[in-house]
Amino acid sequence: MKAILAAAFLVFLCVAPAGCFKPKPPERAGVDSPGYRATREKARKFNELMNTGFNCLELCKDIEVKKTLLIQHSAYDSPEMQDLVDKQMKLLQQADGNFREALRMDQSSMAAHQALCQVLIRLGGYDEAIEHGLAVLKSAPARMTVYRDVAVAYERKGYNSQGAESIKDYEEAVRIITEYYPKDTDEISQAQMVAYLGEICYERLAALMTGPDKVKQYERIIDVLGNYLKDHPDNPFADGMKSRVDAAREGKADFESGYGE
Repeated sequence: MKAILAAAFLVFLCVAPAGCFKPKPPERAGVDSPGYRATREKARKFNELMNTGFNCLELCKDIEVKKTLLIQHSAYDSPEMQDLVDKQMKLLQQADGNFREALRMDQSSMAAHQALCQVLIRLGGYDEAIEHGLAVLKSAPARMTVYRDVAVAYERKGYNSQGAESIKDYEEAVRIITEYYPKDTDEISQAQMVAYLGEICYERLAALMTGPDKVKQYERIIDVLGNYLKDHPDNPFADGMKSRVDAAREGKADFESGYGE
């Protein structure tokens, strides 16, 4: 009997709160420790920089609307227009500084890379914009819409280049759209990308080319836009797509009949 009571007492000790075999709970890291405070302050500063940069971009959008309205009633070089342009440039430069500082704090932030890409496009820094955009595409190709930004950067770069360099940049814009834009996204986003691709092929590439190369661009327009229209005849950009397909067919027919280049 005494042996049974002794064994029961030992079991009680081991499972009781002060039991001999119960492991001690891990000590909770102090929320006021120097390391924790430094991490928390870094995160706060990073978020503040990003939010300030995005606020600058939002204000730029408001200015863009004002510029569009002003163009309808005033000259491009009016004092009011110049004032809006100056304000917009200061906001873009401020956003550029904020996103660069945020990226210095966290080089792995895809949001900071994409934000800087967007600002640099508007500031004319196309090569650097492409560099930041491609960094996102390589790391998170399906997570972010940065393919649009990279395509725009290549297209703008091509517009500011000449000859073969322009063609190369425009073709890169087409490649980025074709390779990266998600085919299972919503119809508006899909149609927007197809329409943009048609714009580059027709208004940029076909305009630069002559002879058989021009015809190849016409055929690409007819193929890509024409097939998309068969599947999505009522998409939001259908009218523009139809006009480009019709123009491409006319251009191809003229060439084949001897009237084209």
